[in-house]
Amino acid sequence: QIDRNLSDEAAGAQGRDMSTEDWDVNGETLILSRPLKEGEMEGVPAGMVVVLDGQHRLEACEKSGAPFVTNISWGIDPATRRSIDSGRVRTLRDVLGMDGEKLTGTLSTLLRRQVMWGNGLRKFTGGSRTITKAEMLRLLNKRPQELRRATELAHWVVARPDGFTLVQPAAVAQAIYLTYQIDESQATWYFARLRDGVGLDTGHPILAVRKRFENDLSTSKGTGRRKVAAHQPLGYILRGWNGVRAGETIERMLFTAEMNIPNPK
Repeated sequence: QIDRNLSDEAAGAQGRDMSTEDWDVNGETLILSRPLKEGEMEGVPAGMVVVLDGQHRLEACEKSGAPFVTNISWGIDPATRRSIDSGRVRTLRDVLGMDGEKLTGTLSTLLRRQVMWGNGLRKFTGGSRTITKAEMLRLLNKRPQELRRATELAHWVVARPDGFTLVQPAAVAQAIYLTYQIDESQATWYFARLRDGVGLDTGHPILAVRKRFENDLSTSKGTGRRKVAAHQPLGYILRGWNGVRAGETIERMLFTAEMNIPNPK
């Protein structure tokens, strides 16, 4: 007997980890109750054993068809279910810090968004696929130097010489990660100019990107707050990148929340 409602997204995500053998035996247990007494839980007959914790793991196993190894605790008083999972959830940022990574907030966001990018969730919200820590760590293990470099360079870009930060570093980090795979030399120049704005004439795509960031910030600080969607900053940067690569003139950066992020070229 399952004790709570199941999330298909959570079960599906865990099932993917089981199928790719990224499921670790970490000491967490499936928690089973003792046989229930008459009337102890509404709608559950006496003698039934209830899964107090581990419902999604069992559902993931069933749906994926992939076995997994786990510890089991049984005979637990069902009243204790209110205290299960009541502690603070360990985030990927916590895990990265334990592993000695630097700039863990930006790196964790970059990993999450890049996995979503690969899954086609390019607005970084919702979707039918919950991203797991194992999927993000697998990406880090596959491309560690590129991801760490992107994170470090992003913090250099946003720490502008004038001390005014245009944008949070996670969007810049993802843009660096994507564009460096296309043309490292040009990407190095592009992000240096995004940082300092040196030598950019009217109509230059990078200048349009900088002005859009400035306008978003000035609007948000005034009475007419402009809401910027999670994917828009990356959209600005990649639209500017494509414009530079194509030799375009861009007077005004137009990229609304309804638009899809362009593929970098």
